[in-house]
Amino acid sequence: MKRNVTLSLEQKLISQGKKIASRKETTLSRLVGDYLKQVVDDEKAYESSKKKALSLLKTGFHWGGKIPCTRDELHAR
Repeated sequence: MKRNVTLSLEQKLISQGKKIASRKETTLSRLVGDYLKQVVDDEKAYESSKKKALSLLKTGFHWGGKIPCTRDELHAR
């Protein structure tokens, strides 16, 4: 469902935005909407990647090999 939104922008920015939209054969509304959608999609991708990375950090990595002694044995004095 689409809804109208009112934005307050500098007149110069609106004029420049309209020129860019015209060159791209679209509207200023579509141009702003597409950019906002990209920002939202990027944020979702970032949060998903962050969640996956934190999950990997919690579980740790096993690179093979074997630990021959415990930490206490290594640091025994």
